[in-house]
Amino acid sequence: MSITARAILADAERCLEQATDEASFRTVVSRSCLAAYHAALEFHQRAMIAESSQDASDAARDEWLAGQLENFRGKEGDELVAKSRSLAYMLRLLLHRRDESDFAMDTQVTISDAVNAHAQARIVLDQSA
Repeated sequence: MSITARAILADAERCLEQATDEASFRTVVSRSCLAAYHAALEFHQRAMIAESSQDASDAARDEWLAGQLENFRGKEGDELVAKSRSLAYMLRLLLHRRDESDFAMDTQVTISDAVNAHAQARIVLDQSA
C-alpha cells in the first residue's frame, strides 16, 4: 500500500482543523471512515480471522469486512475475539455515518458529526494496532 490508515486519518484531521462548512464536515467523515476501514482490514489480514465463504469483491467491501470481524470464531475470552468484535461494532457505526455523509444529501452533517467520526476512527486505529 502506498498510503497508510494513519496517513489518511492525519489528512482527515487536517481537514477537520480547517473545516468551516458542511461539505468539509462531510469530507472529514468520509476520510475518517476510510482510515478506519483500512486499519480494520490490516488487523483482519494480520490475524487471518475467520475463513471467508465470500470474496470481498462479491459484496460491499466495508460490510464484508465488518461481517468478518463480527463473526470471528475464536475461543471465547480470547483477546482477538473481543478486539475483532469491538472493531466490527465501531466500523459499522462509522459506515453508517459515512453513508449519511456521502449519500443522504437531505441529512445535515455538522462539525459535531465530523469530530465524532474522527474520534471513532482514531479508536479503531488504536485498537487495530
